[in-house]
Amino acid sequence: MTPTLSLLLGFLVTGVIVFYSYKLRFLTFSGAITSAVVGTVVLGLGGLNWGIVLLWFFFSSSLLSKIDKKEKNRLSLPWAKGDRRDTWQVLANGAVVLLLVICHKISPEPIWYILFISTMAAVTADTWGTEMGVLSKSSVRSILNFRKVPKGTSGGITLLGSSASLLGSTSVALLGILSPFATYEIKPQAIFLVTLAGFSASLIDSIAGATIQSRYVCPVCSDLTESKVHCNQKTSLKSGLKFVNNDLVNLICSVFGALFGYIFFSCQNFS
Repeated sequence: MTPTLSLLLGFLVTGVIVFYSYKLRFLTFSGAITSAVVGTVVLGLGGLNWGIVLLWFFFSSSLLSKIDKKEKNRLSLPWAKGDRRDTWQVLANGAVVLLLVICHKISPEPIWYILFISTMAAVTADTWGTEMGVLSKSSVRSILNFRKVPKGTSGGITLLGSSASLLGSTSVALLGILSPFATYEIKPQAIFLVTLAGFSASLIDSIAGATIQSRYVCPVCSDLTESKVHCNQKTSLKSGLKFVNNDLVNLICSVFGALFGYIFFSCQNFS
């Protein structure tokens, strides 16, 4: 199949999925457009299993975001965005993936596929941990000093959230390596190492969220928030770097997923 035909097929398949995802309110309009581009390139240039792994992350994470949505809304968490992914959220999780699939198309080597599933394991671990951790009944602890922090605080961890992160990373490793549609035959021990790469990257995400991600204080209610506007008033920077928002932290998670995958690949012959 020619690259043009592959991209066209990828666009048709992705277009249908994105259309219904938009209708189900998984995506904003801008997020739908960006997702269509990412999905088309990944499926069209990468192949079937690249697309399957990407779709697993998207649908599993979207469904988890809907679990106990009333409770999540009731908690009035300080997140800057809702559960519908916009362009920047899609790119935060998909930009590294786009780069990897293009590199694989230029130079088809197993390393690019390993980095791809390591990156997807990282963003899946991060997203699953966030969506499930906020519903934990146990105390939320800062990853830096293990002191109690409010639910939804960036850098906060719980046993439920950490378990969900580990499970999410494992699910991608299993799907990426054991699937009959996998691009390469990879030794089973890679499952553990890819899982570790994804989970470790999600911990880096938490550390970045606790240290450099921007937090603002509302002048009206004095709540801490990730948003620059709260209670219809402009908030003031409380901690972190002004230009580092949650999307950038998620991008950092993606980068470290690929980086850890590369480190483990260098130490172990996967193929």
